[in-house]
Amino acid sequence: MRWQVKLNGNVSQPMEEDAVCRLLRAGVVDVQVRPDTPGASWKPVEDWRPFQAALAPFAAGRAWDTAGKTGGGAAAQKEARDEAAAAEARRVELVRRDRDQRLTEEAERLLAPHKERVATFVEIAFTKGALVDEYGDPDTQAFPKEATRFLRKVAMLDKRWNFINGVTKEQVQRLTRSSRPSLAGDSPVPNHVREQQVVLWEVVSRLGAAVDAYAAVRKGAQRQFSGQGSSAGTGYELHILALLTPLPGVSSPRRIGQSGDCGGDLLCTVGSRRVVAQVKYYSDKVGTASVQEVYAAKANYSGDVAVVITNNIFTLPARRLAKQLGVELIERADVAALRAFVEKLRASS
Repeated sequence: MRWQVKLNGNVSQPMEEDAVCRLLRAGVVDVQVRPDTPGASWKPVEDWRPFQAALAPFAAGRAWDTAGKTGGGAAAQKEARDEAAAAEARRVELVRRDRDQRLTEEAERLLAPHKERVATFVEIAFTKGALVDEYGDPDTQAFPKEATRFLRKVAMLDKRWNFINGVTKEQVQRLTRSSRPSLAGDSPVPNHVREQQVVLWEVVSRLGAAVDAYAAVRKGAQRQFSGQGSSAGTGYELHILALLTPLPGVSSPRRIGQSGDCGGDLLCTVGSRRVVAQVKYYSDKVGTASVQEVYAAKANYSGDVAVVITNNIFTLPARRLAKQLGVELIERADVAALRAFVEKLRASS
């Protein structure tokens, strides 16, 4: 009989009974198992009689006989050791991925109820960062100072932020200059404290990205946005990118618009879904060509969702074609419309 094994929510391909036993002898014992037959139920591995013998050394607290069912030769022992090492590496990687995803989502949950306050912070941080002293040098401390003020204010309003109480400007400055803190290896610092440091880094990184995107709009995009033709179009792309970047659930937003882009202007990920967007700044209604182009761009960039975003509205033929092709349309785009689009995708993921 063949079996399936589930570890940390991941299901293996069907395996022979001996292969499952070797996995158990390697130390991967906290799993669920079911027969590879329709309608079979998951049960803890210890509930299945065929595997109780393989689990016996662990239950009794004895050392594992590396030879197992395969005999006692050196080749069998080497195979068992290699299998144990591979199984442990897989387990460690699964745990790492789960933890990283959980901490990233925790940062998004912390920021989600404070969107308006984040928007205020972004404008203040940009404005103060744009000021220069009598020598013409910008204030490089503006972001750390304002981010620290923001974190402390929110910590007073939201008890979930209690772990941020007492954060200093120096801590924030170090976070802005460092990569994501690692949770690998041994440390005298308790695990929950190390995880809080990762969440704080994620929050500060999102604040920094929001300020950078806003700066792009204010410093360059607004001048282009007030121009004509391709200049205005580029500015509008940056404007939409700046609105998308701080939204909860949006990750890795970037411009892709260039010659030969097949109709794609922006690319981002919402949840587990890759979104390809075409951005149109038009003085007239947007027609079917944009819908066709972004549909092609979705395939070109291996996207899951295609969307056309415009400052104007769409023609009736464009609406009909979008419905047929499954292309999303956002007209008269503003932050509320983009937020509704992102939340819709997150809810359907």
